[in-house]
Amino acid sequence: MIPKTLLNDMTEKENKLAFLQLKKKLDIQLLASNGEESCAVIDDTLLHPFNLIIAVVSNEGRSCIGQYAKKNFSYHSTLPTNLTRVWVDCRDEGIKFHVNSNGKHFELSNDKDTPNDMLMIVILHCPDFVQLSLYDGQLALQKVSHIFTSSKHAGDKINVVAHSMLNRYFPGLFEHLLQLEGDNHESQ
Repeated sequence: MIPKTLLNDMTEKENKLAFLQLKKKLDIQLLASNGEESCAVIDDTLLHPFNLIIAVVSNEGRSCIGQYAKKNFSYHSTLPTNLTRVWVDCRDEGIKFHVNSNGKHFELSNDKDTPNDMLMIVILHCPDFVQLSLYDGQLALQKVSHIFTSSKHAGDKINVVAHSMLNRYFPGLFEHLLQLEGDNHESQ
């Protein structure tokens, strides 16, 4: 069950995406967190267990939230609210990200009219696959990358790339995640 707090104040566009995802069973994902609760829904499947890191950096501030080792976290976020929903729309050839962060909705794609001050890094790690979703508005042409692999070897490499990028904007994040993982092992 998706926590209701993660679905608060959805825009008209988000409601349409939710309908297409759940009722029409189209290739749309919802990745959301507020630092206290998180969810990952691919097509109409609620994933569990998962690690999810959603990082958004813009001129307005930065946010890094998600779930790691079954613990939700918010790491050095400077935005007033942490609720971030990322809708990954894979229906067409050009992948689009619909992001609701800090109460503002952005459509991120390779189009010229997308925000150029924004960076979004989303890593989803499940037992069977790893997925990296990236948007960098400062790039001139290809601003969007979406990589999915079920190969453990490729997944490990994707994790290295993602954590390297994340650590540039959120120094100490990797150590924080290791601490969460260690805390999880101690409680078991």
